[in-house]
Amino acid sequence: MPGVHEVIVSEVKPHTFADDYGIILKALQNFTDVYGIERKAGEEWLITNKLSCTHIIDVYEELVS
Repeated sequence: MPGVHEVIVSEVKPHTFADDYGIILKALQNFTDVYGIERKAGEEWLITNKLSCTHIIDVYEELVS
C-alpha cells in the first residue's frame, strides 16, 4: 500500500527464469544486491534460475539483455 504522500508511477513485474533463460544486469552505482553480493558501478552479471526463480530489477540495476 502506498503511503499518503506516495504516488504509484508504474508497476514492475518480475523476470521469471526457466532452464534456458536468464538476464544480464549492470550496476549503476556501488551497492549490495538482494542476494547479499556486493556490486561495483559498471559491473555486469548474469541472473539465472540457479540463483533465483524470479528477479525484480532494483533501482541500482539496469537490464542489459
